[in-house]
Amino acid sequence: MVNKYLYFSRPNELNDPFDCFIPKHYVYNSEQELKNFVETANNNKNTPKKISVEYMKERLERKEYEKLDYLFTNHLHVLSLSESWNLETMWGRYADNYKGICIGYKTLINDNQNYLEIDSPIANILYSDWLQVINDKQYFLLRKIHYNNDGKHKFNIFNLNIDCIQYNIFHKKEAWADELEYRVFLHDSENNLIDDKDGLFNKISYPDTTLSEILFGYKMPEYEMKIIYDFIINLYKNASDINFFIVQPDFEKYELTRYKYIPPKEFYIFNHSEYKENT
Repeated sequence: MVNKYLYFSRPNELNDPFDCFIPKHYVYNSEQELKNFVETANNNKNTPKKISVEYMKERLERKEYEKLDYLFTNHLHVLSLSESWNLETMWGRYADNYKGICIGYKTLINDNQNYLEIDSPIANILYSDWLQVINDKQYFLLRKIHYNNDGKHKFNIFNLNIDCIQYNIFHKKEAWADELEYRVFLHDSENNLIDDKDGLFNKISYPDTTLSEILFGYKMPEYEMKIIYDFIINLYKNASDINFFIVQPDFEKYELTRYKYIPPKEFYIFNHSEYKENT
């Protein structure tokens, strides 16, 4: 929030080990198909080293498929969001059991689709139709996740059946259905995302107006709420339009509820050890 960016995770950073896992089918139908694949891989500047047809045949014969994965999975990036703030499992799983926060972003609804405004120059990204320009502003199209992945939609790297990639990225196992997820998927073939020295932090900035809500878990210390509140109020031009809430259980309704956060004007700290030393 302080640096105003959206974090795009790599698949190996996700909690679900099957998330974005793409079952692969390493079978080519002709010698020409294999040659075309090798040529495409060698034309990609991010391929670690040049490969040959013989290299590919040797790897395939040995079934060393995992060594080929970098050719198309090394640059996947995923932004994961949820459609709801009051999901108990999400607060337990991702917000330190109500000690953390939930961030609400404003979306644009256009033609029954949800769009999230961004503020980064994006280029050379596969599936550019997910990046839309509406009224001279850049938006990501948010796609809903379906929870019925059976692990049988295999991607053949030699004929590039892209539909299988999309299926496995936007279909998860039923066990995660409680997350009500929407996501953006990018394949950054030219390394346009901002990476740190380890290539882990993939960030795309957003304008101030994209941030709409901050929800504090009820177990978060109040002084931490105040620190976050002050940061947002001082850093965001639209601070007066951002809503702050505290989320807590309502035991009568047997569900989570939220109420408006009102920041304290002052804090008082009592230190027992200092008191004893000075008396």
